[in-house]
Amino acid sequence: MVELTGHGGGFRKKITGHLNVECRLEEFSPSEGAFPIPTLSLLNNLNTRGGMIRDVLDGGTFEPFPTWQMKLWEVGRTFNGEYSHFNEKYSAAQLIFGPGLQSRAIREGLRAQHSMLYFKDKTKNHLIHGISSFIAALPTSNANSTPGMSLRFTYVILTNSYLHFSITSKKTAQDFLSKHALHNRAGREVAFAGEFFIDRNSDRARTSGVPAWIIDNNSGTYAPAKEKLHLLQALLEFNFGRECPIFALDRSDPALSEYFNVNKVE
Repeated sequence: MVELTGHGGGFRKKITGHLNVECRLEEFSPSEGAFPIPTLSLLNNLNTRGGMIRDVLDGGTFEPFPTWQMKLWEVGRTFNGEYSHFNEKYSAAQLIFGPGLQSRAIREGLRAQHSMLYFKDKTKNHLIHGISSFIAALPTSNANSTPGMSLRFTYVILTNSYLHFSITSKKTAQDFLSKHALHNRAGREVAFAGEFFIDRNSDRARTSGVPAWIIDNNSGTYAPAKEKLHLLQALLEFNFGRECPIFALDRSDPALSEYFNVNKVE
């Protein structure tokens, strides 16, 4: 008789008698490609109230404010439960996560904003199988983006394995409604956070005809360590495959600036 039971972060196989053979989950690495690429569900929330706030503060054409969310596989095991705590040296993070009444009020405000932006007012669902389908599901522009500029997204990967993201820019409301702490519902830690965009205009992309996912650790609030970027890349390759390149780059990497400039990222 063989029985599989959970045991301390691993699986234990009990074989008749007193023999126990244990396979520890810590030995797992998503970069090994032990499983086929999963089919993921990408939910696009189109929030009317967020669109009204952006319309009032930024002007332009009214349209619902979009956010996206999807659950990834193997987040906990990839980072081995070692997540990025809020950046205690960053003044904005100190204000959000401080002990006083003002900080508490800010956190409550962020939670309310999160609930508004991720409220399923009007939604679109995309089934994602591989990175090319993920890239195809993303907009390349919207009514309020600058013509000829590439969209930039702010993202967080939560400790509950969800990826949350939205379009960001230097415009007041667009920036305010795409803060990392807001995407995280004022949580004190994340698995990872930063920004991303799609490379379609580099020499590599134009020569090969294949876009790339450029993702970084550019989050002042959570400041994920550059030493963990390889884990981020392994996680994304496990979930989305390698049909298109994924480049996980440090916020200060000159290559990131080159990709940013050549794609005219907004």
